[in-house]
Amino acid sequence: MNKARGAKVQRLKTFYHDMKRIFFALTLLALWLPAWQPVKAADVSVDFFYNNLSGGNWIEVADYGYGWQPDVAVNDPNWRPYADGYWAYTDDGWTWVSYEDFGWATYHYGRWANLADYGWLWFPGSDLDWGPAWVSWRTGGDYVGWAPLPPRGPGVVWTSSSISVRPITILSMLVLSVSPSCATVFSRRHRMFPISIKQ
Repeated sequence: MNKARGAKVQRLKTFYHDMKRIFFALTLLALWLPAWQPVKAADVSVDFFYNNLSGGNWIEVADYGYGWQPDVAVNDPNWRPYADGYWAYTDDGWTWVSYEDFGWATYHYGRWANLADYGWLWFPGSDLDWGPAWVSWRTGGDYVGWAPLPPRGPGVVWTSSSISVRPITILSMLVLSVSPSCATVFSRRHRMFPISIKQ
């Protein structure tokens, strides 16, 4: 009986000794990790978009600079941004997931403008900050709508510590009905489709 008890005591001593080592190693790791600097995302330049966006043309527009117009905007007069894809809720908030080849850039950087002489053009802008989407949201009753934020003019204008909000053109707004039976809504070629919750 004493041998069995002695073996049990020895196992406990070994276990506690191992736990002290693990705790010590984790403490050192915890002290070292805050000093470790995470790798930041690479800076993006206008040249990056100029060299990597295909399926459209770059156009110089007075008062705006260079903008990119997708071929689909020229070929389809009903085309508009943020219409061919769906909204997904992510760690960054509501994120636009586009079905269009150029969506990786045009819906997460820069802004869109619908100009009388050109139609829809995307402008990369100067800050080149990534965002889940650059839109203005409107809700009312069972409806939700969104419209692309323009590079200047109507929209949200930041000035020092205050914010000035100007109305977004209603013609740019995409609106859909939201009902409790819909978990998600996606848009495909200007048509909205609810995805039903299966219980």
